[in-house]
Amino acid sequence: MWQRTALISVILHLALPLQAEDAFRAEALPSIPAELLSQDSRLRFRIVSGKVVVHTIHYGTKRRETAKRNDGTHVETLTYLLGDPAVSLRYEIDSIQGRLLIEVPHGDALSAYWRMVEPSGETEVVYRQLPDRVLFSVNGPAGEKRFVQRSLWHLLICQPELSRRYLLPMLTLCRNKWNLGEQLDQVQQELCRCADTIRLPSRGQLMTWVRQLSSANRKDRHVAMKHLREVGQPLLAFLDGLNQDHLDREQRHQVSQLRHVLEYPAVDTPSRVATRLVADVNVWTSLSFHRDVQTRILAAHQLKRLTGHTTAIEDYAASK
Repeated sequence: MWQRTALISVILHLALPLQAEDAFRAEALPSIPAELLSQDSRLRFRIVSGKVVVHTIHYGTKRRETAKRNDGTHVETLTYLLGDPAVSLRYEIDSIQGRLLIEVPHGDALSAYWRMVEPSGETEVVYRQLPDRVLFSVNGPAGEKRFVQRSLWHLLICQPELSRRYLLPMLTLCRNKWNLGEQLDQVQQELCRCADTIRLPSRGQLMTWVRQLSSANRKDRHVAMKHLREVGQPLLAFLDGLNQDHLDREQRHQVSQLRHVLEYPAVDTPSRVATRLVADVNVWTSLSFHRDVQTRILAAHQLKRLTGHTTAIEDYAASK
């Protein structure tokens, strides 16, 4: 099992904005009162390029801060290093309802471990952010489920039920009034709008330009790079799916440079996230099973545009 590191506490009496399948009904989650993390005015949590990051508004000499709170039923401990925009942080809470541990050793390398007691039994939740992917697991009375996705947004869209039940409440503890459920709904709405308005080159054409990045003809290389840059952020989903073993050294170098240009760090907004994911086949495959009929049909049509194939998913979506 992944290393049990993590950070955040859980205000689980909040009403979860459940918008997964109609049949999904969450049990009443235990309430863990947590104050030190979300109420510390010096810490700022944001989602940047699909990863949760924490910064501080405090500048000056680096120093370590520690805060503790014990009300007799639970114990909270918050420790972090101030003095740099990027913060190293550890948050822990223990109570009869469970244990939560959140750690940010550096940058966006956030980990979270949550052991909670539900009416149906004890459940362990783990979330970790690695440089190129995020990991998420839920281990409870019904067994263990593990998921690997490229970003937090991929995880929220592709695993909506478990994400809304376990992950969103954890992340919401980082910031008061962090309406991540609403943001996720807005991202999906923007995705549907982008699918209707953004027209992308075919995957075959994109692959042709990638091959030309190592052409012996300098003009061909320049033209290919120009076309790829013009696609903009929707190109990132295509680059994610490239098999690096099928590229030569120059192509890999140019793709890396191209990704560096397109993946500029910025706080995620619904519009920015949707533009980034509009050409992502995995995202649209998940949305083709959405509870909304029109979303399913739109997702199936977008898959056909992206892959060039009429799939069983399209027939399934159109029939529901």
